[in-house]
Amino acid sequence: MSEIAKLSFRFGLFSFVKEMRLIVSTSLLFFIHIGSIAQTKISIYDERGQVLPGAQINYKLSGNDKSYFQITDNSGNAEIPVLPGENELPIIIEIDYLGFEKLLDTIQAGKSIKIHLKPEEVLLNQLVITGQYKEGNPEKSVHKIKILEMEELKNRGVVNLKDALEFETNMRISRDNVLGSSISIQGMSGENVKIMIDGVPVIGRQDGNIDLNQINLNNVDRIEIVEGPLSVNYGTNALAGTINIITKKDQAEEINIGLNTYYESVGQYNLDGQLSYSKKKHRISVSGGRNFFDGWSADEDVKFIPESQPADSSRFLQWKPKEQYFLNFQYSIKSKEGSYRLFADVFREDITSKGIPRAPYYLTAFDQYFITNRYMLGFDVNEKAGENIYWSILASYNFYSRSRNTYFKDLTDLSEELTENPEDHDTTGFDSYMSRGSLRFVPENSKLNWEVGYDLNHEIAEGKRIEDGIKSIGDYAIFTTAEWTIASKLIVKPGLRYAYNTAYSSPLIPSINFRLGSKSIIYRLSYAKGFRSPSLKELYFEFVDINHDVFGNQELLAETSDNIQFDATYQLRGKQGVTEIEAGLFFNEINNMIALSQINQSQQYTYMNIGKFRSKGLDFNLNQSLNRWKFVFGFVLTGRQSEIENVETQSAMYYSPEYKGTVLYELKKIGGNLSAYYKYNGSLPIYYNDDLGNTEIATAAAYEMVDLSATKYFLKKSLNLTVGVKNLLDVQNIISSGSASGNHTSDAGSIPVSWGRTFFASIKWTINSK
Repeated sequence: MSEIAKLSFRFGLFSFVKEMRLIVSTSLLFFIHIGSIAQTKISIYDERGQVLPGAQINYKLSGNDKSYFQITDNSGNAEIPVLPGENELPIIIEIDYLGFEKLLDTIQAGKSIKIHLKPEEVLLNQLVITGQYKEGNPEKSVHKIKILEMEELKNRGVVNLKDALEFETNMRISRDNVLGSSISIQGMSGENVKIMIDGVPVIGRQDGNIDLNQINLNNVDRIEIVEGPLSVNYGTNALAGTINIITKKDQAEEINIGLNTYYESVGQYNLDGQLSYSKKKHRISVSGGRNFFDGWSADEDVKFIPESQPADSSRFLQWKPKEQYFLNFQYSIKSKEGSYRLFADVFREDITSKGIPRAPYYLTAFDQYFITNRYMLGFDVNEKAGENIYWSILASYNFYSRSRNTYFKDLTDLSEELTENPEDHDTTGFDSYMSRGSLRFVPENSKLNWEVGYDLNHEIAEGKRIEDGIKSIGDYAIFTTAEWTIASKLIVKPGLRYAYNTAYSSPLIPSINFRLGSKSIIYRLSYAKGFRSPSLKELYFEFVDINHDVFGNQELLAETSDNIQFDATYQLRGKQGVTEIEAGLFFNEINNMIALSQINQSQQYTYMNIGKFRSKGLDFNLNQSLNRWKFVFGFVLTGRQSEIENVETQSAMYYSPEYKGTVLYELKKIGGNLSAYYKYNGSLPIYYNDDLGNTEIATAAAYEMVDLSATKYFLKKSLNLTVGVKNLLDVQNIISSGSASGNHTSDAGSIPVSWGRTFFASIKWTINSK
């Protein structure tokens, strides 16, 4: 080997050894460095100690703007690496997990910690659609919307809409032994309250009111309530408020089966069920049931098992026996483009009014049977027409009929036959056709949203109690609204409605709403004008039975109204819970208000324009969630004033207070909850005519209602048992200070409220197949 070759070999070997030494030393330094990295271990649990896998952790070193991201594993653990020299530096972490409050904290690097997240107090599914461009958060709406969730209503043993609204402030429930229950909002009742099911108006008013007992809640998801007029969107009957019952339309499981039973010691036995199937875009559901009530009188003892009624004077019951059957069907398709739904509802109610045995032998009696039928059939379409454009159409046909038949009954063998007097029998039917549609422009981040729509309603009444046997009335309207975000916290929503009414000249109906607020405090201010033409019943209907003698009036003028409303909502979120305070003021004035009035000195009543009616008041609500406790307190003071010609005593404003108190406690260890509900209803004015035909004021006495209930969950909440007591204070009738109690021809001076203290039990069983 030459000297040059030897030198080259030695130089190459030297270079190779040098490179290897460099690689080895670098590798040693790297592994020493890796070995010195500390690990900050974070374990995340819920408040009961259950691990939370998949929790998102955003973190960064204090003083450093660069952030990093980790997700907890199946054991609820995550590790954050810490480089040498960073052990003493604080780490800022933000933990986010669906259904729990977001946590922002600072921890020391290199240490292991355990973190317990608190459940989010605000319900995740609180979305509203009433009066909205699309489903959204109620806090962002310009309208103040109250939501009644079915989960809480079920724990109260709620069966129908009357039960659901009984303990709400600014709402008064009135009861009739035959006509059922009705509601007033902000001091206004009857035809001024709009009740809808998925946007379809409920028809079939008796004495101007919808019987709340006939609206069952077995297939309902939630109830949305807007106090004050929504006349621009929903037209007539939406002056005092709008109640929109939202049925179930979604499910996470493929198959859902539900069975509900309800028993009440007054003699109420209910059974209903629901079956739904969902596959990809399609969902089909069927629900139905039977409610039975065997009647009650004040002298009747509590019976836990039904007994046959004797054929003596005790067969006449103050609260009439009734039986209800109901069936609901829905088929829907959902896709990225929109949703399409067909629906049908069938309802039947039978009321039996047993007569007192006739003298002298008391072997026969006259019995009356009242049969109510409701049918609803329709469809709705909601679709996205473009990137920011949505359109919807809702159409339905509604049928309502009420028949009365009188039988001569032999109490010895219980045989019966129809009486020969034609006036003892009648059937009145109402057909209603409606359609509402809108086109909406709703960009995601635009400062201006708007809609234009139509609202068509046509009603036909038939029967011998209707003048000439048949009458009809139509109301056909177009409307437009817009939401303009003037600033980041200020939204203005003006609206305008024009309608053509076949019986009355309708004015332009304007409204304007303001919303100003942030996350913690929200102010709402609104003005709206209303218009309501008299209904077919107020114009042409004659209603006569053992308790009622009411006639229509074709000379009625249409009602017009003005409403001003202000509300403020403050919400504070703390470590222990959520505090929400609501306060508001409202003012309503109705011109040509339609009300029942006595005809001279007779026991007959007719609808009349009584002049101006005003209601004003203030309301206050406090909602406090504190760990497992929930407290609700509400107060409303409502003033009512009627200006009737030649009646000086009615010029003063009559104020009536309401108080509400609710306490809920969650039994997490055993799975269940306890609840108590209280409502004080202040005295109310009642107008009647004395023996000389002069209009006078009576006062209906104040009363209190208390309900208690307890719920226990079994089999992972698939089986729920609820027991409780209703009307704990045993309120039955209240006394009025005048000599009449309204439009009744009997029981003067006494107003029915309830059938006294009762005990109830409810079992709800749900089977899901995922």
